Amino acid sequence: MPRAFRQMTLAAVAVLYVQAQPEDAKHKRRSKWAQPLTRCEDTSQQELFHRLRHIGHQGPYALQDDEALLLFALARVNGVSRVLEVGGLGGYTARNFLEAVACMSSPAVYSVDINLIPRVGPGHHPIQKWPGLLTATDLDTQAVDLILLDCHHYPATIAMLRRVLTQGLLAPEGLIALHDTGLHPPPPDCLEPPHNCEGTRKHVALVSLNDSRLPTVWQQKRGWMHQPVERLVAQWLTKFDCNAEWQMLVSQDDRHRRGELRHGLTIMQRRVSLHVPQHVCDTGKFGRGSVGPETPAECGEVQAPTGKCDAAASTAAAPPAKASNSATASARDDDEQNKQLKRNSSTNTR
Repeated sequence: MPRAFRQMTLAAVAVLYVQAQPEDAKHKRRSKWAQPLTRCEDTSQQELFHRLRHIGHQGPYALQDDEALLLFALARVNGVSRVLEVGGLGGYTARNFLEAVACMSSPAVYSVDINLIPRVGPGHHPIQKWPGLLTATDLDTQAVDLILLDCHHYPATIAMLRRVLTQGLLAPEGLIALHDTGLHPPPPDCLEPPHNCEGTRKHVALVSLNDSRLPTVWQQKRGWMHQPVERLVAQWLTKFDCNAEWQMLVSQDDRHRRGELRHGLTIMQRRVSLHVPQHVCDTGKFGRGSVGPETPAECGEVQAPTGKCDAAASTAAAPPAKASNSATASARDDDEQNKQLKRNSSTNTR
């Protein structure tokens, strides 16, 4: 009987451990996702949802849920293991990154802020100092894979980036994410930008942006810049490190199509080559089930750095017509594509 009682007790304790919620004392609303016994070996949805259990419990000024999901996915997909965030606030973004990198080799999240940042878990390294004074020693003299800029202080951010980039503290294909780069909806009490309202910081930042490269119906974007600093930092980066040919993905809704306030994220990365070697083009072996260009010459031509733009696909193209007006053209295009696919399939024997 004592042995059976002991086994039952151990089993009950194991169940309680699996259902335990880390940091539950401070976050009573935290979701009750079960923790897998071997978190870094479990590839099921249970493991994924457990890592996302923090979503929905951030403070009023932190990343929005979908922005946190985007950064979480970027970290996982790119194999990020070391993160630097500039501006830590209450630790929500640090917790998000810790969950994303937890199963990588030697994961680490560094949070630098002039204010004290709470340590939210193993592998989290809060650094209380002016970001412009950040050193390689603060980062354990190792490059980071992802940097989140969210402190809204131009001199401090620029000084930090100069040191990071000149000392090789960002991995070659590392990512830089800038938060709050989008436009908030224009306030209802201020209709004419930029300076003829109440004179507050919000109204001073009210803008009406026009992009002449786009058709008239798409040109104007109107709102107020919640944080103009990160928009300036993104442009500074392309000039300071111009040889990197920084790529940019702007993830925000400046047109407020859902009628919701969006902070906006801009993701930047040094240009990554997607070049396909010519011998692949010559042999025509493009992978199982894939069909490449019809000739090796076309394969090489599409990769040639001509600098020319296909006018038919440029940003100056007209907006798509309404569905009722384009149904015939769409059907005709689909029919032509199907014919082309059949021709390619008949000649593809690989």
